[in-house]
Order: sequence, then structure tokens, then C-alpha cells
Amino acid sequence: MTTRARIVYTAARAFVVAFGVMALWLARDGLNPDGVAYLDASDEFLAGRWPASGTGYWSPLYPTLLAIARLIGGTSPARELAIAHAVNLVVFLLAFAALELLLRSLRSATVAREPATEPNDISWAVLVYAAFAIVTVGWTLMWIVTPDMVVIAIVLAASAVSIRMARGDGRWGSAMALGVLLGLGYLAKAAAAPPASSSASISRYTRRCLTTARTVASGRSGATTPRYQ
Repeated sequence: MTTRARIVYTAARAFVVAFGVMALWLARDGLNPDGVAYLDASDEFLAGRWPASGTGYWSPLYPTLLAIARLIGGTSPARELAIAHAVNLVVFLLAFAALELLLRSLRSATVAREPATEPNDISWAVLVYAAFAIVTVGWTLMWIVTPDMVVIAIVLAASAVSIRMARGDGRWGSAMALGVLLGLGYLAKAAAAPPASSSASISRYTRRCLTTARTVASGRSGATTPRYQ
């Protein structure tokens, strides 16, 4: 990676984090109707009624995170909104870390496929970080007390693990991590179930295609195929 690319990456990362923090701070007094229900569900969990929260409508993972944060920061009603927004900020940072993991996996896959080709880091960074900022801050709205940001973080992390599995890295460890992530995705929001059910199949199919492509390429080139370390 060139010095110019490192500068662009650092500036883009700083902008995304600052943009998210500023957006959350400006809407620090905002609370959506669903957020009231999730906070009420966290009250049930704090009362020791987890996971039987009294309803099968609200997904249990996000209220559990709220309950843990409120247990640490205080259960006073005056603090619950600030604590909920703090949870959203932490999840946003985790989603950003998952994005970094995904970018690293994609870059490693690109370099492994075409060792002589250096990816265009600058345009890649600007495009990806801008899209992440728009989706997380502009569309999802960080101040809204819902598990949407949790789902984004899990999808990004699961995508990174799927790429590792497609390349043949990690094996059982990656498979177990993917299973845990997909299970957490379902617990975060039931809408994540359809993508979760197809993710493993897509990963296996992609890995099979890559293996076939390597076999065909090896057979065509014969013993003269160079080995890249």
C-alpha cells in the first residue's frame, strides 16, 4: 500500500467515525416508538425473565444488549436513552471493524488471485467508506433504538468469514464462526433468517467454483505453473 493510499484510508476512517458520532450526538434526545418497546423488553430481562420476555414479537438479542448496558450504567429511567444510544455507538464501531475485516479479506483474495496486480486502494476506500456512512448513518439512523445496526455488523462479519471459507482458509474455525454469526443474526432480527439460510450454501458453491477453476488452470498450464508464496 502506498503512502498516499494510507493517508486516504486514515482520512476516510476518521471521517466515518466522526460522522457517526456527530449524527448520534445531534439526535441524542430522539427516541422512536419501537425503541420504547425494546427498552421495555430490556426491563423484562433485567427482572430475570430472560429469554421469556412475555412476547415472541421482539427479537431477544438487542434487548439483551440493552439490559447488559443498563446493568452496567444504571437502571434509572433517566439514563436509559443515553445508554441505548451508547449501545448503538458501540455496535456502530463494531460494524465498522467488521467492514475493515471484510475489506482485508477482499484485498487478500484479490492479491491471491492476481499477485502481479495491485488493487486501486484510493478509489476503493472512497467508494466503500462513503457507502458505509450512507447506509449506517443516513439510512439506518444511529439514534433509532432498533437492532438494525446489529444486523449490519453481523452481515459484514459473516461476509468476511464467507470469503475466508471460499478461499479455503480457516476451515472448521471459520465454519463455526459463520454459524455463530448467522445464529446471532437471527436472534437480532428474524428478517436475517433468509439470507442466513442461503449464506452457507453460497459459500460452499463459491469455494467449489474456485477449486474447479484452480484445477482447470493447473491442468492447462501443466508443470510450468508458477507458485506464488
